[in-house]
Amino acid sequence: MQFKDVIGQSHLKSELTELMRENRLAHAMLLLGKEGAGGLPLALAFAQYIVCEKANSVPKDPGPSLFGDDLPEVQPEVLADACGVCPSCQRAAELAHPDIHFSYPVVTKKPVLRR
Repeated sequence: MQFKDVIGQSHLKSELTELMRENRLAHAMLLLGKEGAGGLPLALAFAQYIVCEKANSVPKDPGPSLFGDDLPEVQPEVLADACGVCPSCQRAAELAHPDIHFSYPVVTKKPVLRR
């Protein structure tokens, strides 16, 4: 799923892409929302955006200049959405990417016996 497939929530989409652009992405994030608010589609789109090879490719650093001049800093071009065609995006869209893990709450109806 891509950001373009998520209905509304443009403010959150821009904040999440800005986190990637500024390299301020936390090691874990919890997206919480009411049922039907679109939290799961947003989380799926963001996960695909994180693993997208084209959206987050970093150009090689040219290194220092031979003449001691300061070279302009190369900023990676961060796209506003996942490409949807690279192998990582295809696996994420199939919910089969090895770096994306899902955790769902489990509620049992059986009473827990304590001893």
